[in-house]
Order: sequence, then C-alpha cells, then structure tokens
Amino acid sequence: MHEIAWTHHFARFWRFDQTGRRDREIEFRLLPDRRLSCLRSTAWHHAEPDQAEFDERHVHHSASAFRPDGTVRTTTRIPGGSTSETIERKPADGLRMPAPPFGEWADFLGRLAGTREHHGPDEPAAPPWRPAVPLRPRHADLLFRPGRWSLPDREVETEVRRAGAVRLTSGRVVAADPGWLDGRVEPFTATVAPGEYPVDLAVVRFAGDPGHERVAAARPAVSAEPVVSWEPALEPGQDPLLLGDGRFYGFSVDAGPGCFVDADALGAMEDILRESVKDTFAGLSGGSAAQVADPASGATLVGFPSGRGDGSFPTWIGRTAGGAIACFVADFLVLRDAEPAPAAAVQ
Repeated sequence: MHEIAWTHHFARFWRFDQTGRRDREIEFRLLPDRRLSCLRSTAWHHAEPDQAEFDERHVHHSASAFRPDGTVRTTTRIPGGSTSETIERKPADGLRMPAPPFGEWADFLGRLAGTREHHGPDEPAAPPWRPAVPLRPRHADLLFRPGRWSLPDREVETEVRRAGAVRLTSGRVVAADPGWLDGRVEPFTATVAPGEYPVDLAVVRFAGDPGHERVAAARPAVSAEPVVSWEPALEPGQDPLLLGDGRFYGFSVDAGPGCFVDADALGAMEDILRESVKDTFAGLSGGSAAQVADPASGATLVGFPSGRGDGSFPTWIGRTAGGAIACFVADFLVLRDAEPAPAAAVQ
C-alpha cells in the first residue's frame, strides 16, 4: 500500500504479511528534481501468528534512518534481549530513485517489496514468486575477502589463508575426498591450461572463540582477473536443467577433508595415499591444509578440512569478462545463510 501526498512531498510504502499485519514501512520525500529520497525504514519481524502489529515489546524490531549524505543509522531491538546500533555510509544517490508517474507504480512497488533492512531502495527486490531452480552460488565473490559476517545465531569473521599450490599436469580439475580417489571420480568438463595454481582457503573464526576455525571454501586461483559471472562446475553427463529446487551436483566428503587434484594423477595419488591417507589428513583442523606430491608426474594434491564435515558440496566456476576461468570454488556452505556485517557497529 502506498500513501501519497505530493503537496507535502510525502510518500510512504507499507508491506503486509500473510496475516494482514503491516511488517515493513519505508518513508520518502519528493525532491525538487522529482526523485524520491528515502528518509527512514522500519521492519517488524513477527515470530508468531498471534503477535500484535507494531508490538515492539514482543516483536523483533529494526529501524533505519537515512541522512542526505548517505549515512544510515540502524537500531535493532530484540524482545527480552539487547539493543544494538549500526552506522554505515552508502552512496547518497543510491538512496534516491525517480518518482514514478501516476498509474505506473507496479515496478516501483515490486522493487521495494523484498528490500532487506540496511539496503537502499534502489537495490533489486526479491519477487513475490520464483520458479524452482537449482542451487546458485551466494556470496561467492565475498568469501575470499577478509570481513565479518552475521549468522542467524552468531557473528563470525573470515580471513584468507594460503593452503599451497595444486600442480595440474593435464588441466582437468578434480574436487574430491582424498580418501576416495578411485575410478568413480570424474574431472570437471571445464578445463584450464596445465600449470601450478595457488590454493586459498576462506577460514571462518567465531566471535568470542577465535580458536574455533572452519574452512568455508577453497579456491585454486587460475587468473587474477575479476570474476563477473558464476556457474556450477559439472562432470560429464550432468545437466543442471534436470535438478530440483535448491539441488546441486557436488563432490562427496566421507572422511572429513576435500582436495583439488589433476585427473591424470588420480591413480598415482590413490596409490600414494592408500596407506597414508589417515596420517596425512587426520590431523587437519580449522584452516590447516596438506599437500601431497607425485614424484613421477610432478602433480600435486592440496587437501583441506570440510567446514561442514561429511556431506556433499558444490564447486563453482568463476569466469572473467572475457569468459576465461578465473577460479574454481569448493563451497562448504558454511556462510550460505550469512549476511555481511555492517561496515561499522556501535554497541
């Protein structure tokens, strides 16, 4: 619902939840250049269907105030818990958008309907409906930048740690559990030039417990060029069009670690690790890594702990603007439900 009073340069948007309660408010001012400037945004997060509208004593509540210079001050109150405040700076133009002509509100409302807190009104909103689609990478471009993240129940921070280098003799990349390098393992259909590529780990540390570390993702960096697009790394015969909602093709981890290795070295690595795999990888924890070399071919394997333990995990391919492969990212889904923490926080 929109409330409009152009004489007073005023516009306000309301969103309703499934029970008919208003759970989101965004207020604008109409500027002389006919753009709308976001003034404030408020959200009420109702946990139960019988909670009253606007009941800030029992409902998770957050309110953001936007200043003309792009400063955003957000206050969050948790029922029966703490109150926190964050301050961040956004581009001022990002908080303004053209006022739609009369009768042309549909696109404007659609852009606002799914806007999350702390985001400017110009950012894309989630549509009210979407088709069933396979899992897509999330935060893949941010995993390998040091920073802080907010999970539903805690805050974590990430750092990038070098794990060694994988030497690919054929350029056919395999992501696998190093304890299962048998004939069932297939390389990805996308290949790179033979060579040696550094492997980085995105290591997560939990706030208040810095000794608790997990590997969120591992990446052989093929090129230093920026990634502009992502796609799933596929093995022969895999077709993402046949996947269900949120599904993915992934490599299985059964003993705890994962690795990157060249397809031509699988047989040699299986022989090398047949008796030593436990000694080589059993001691890996947190953000540690291990490297194994095949003296005959010169190929190397880089292994690292799975941040989620056993399971199945996707690998993403990042491509440059020219379509070349920039990296492979084994995603352990540790930060799948996380959001980057605000740039500045005040308790």
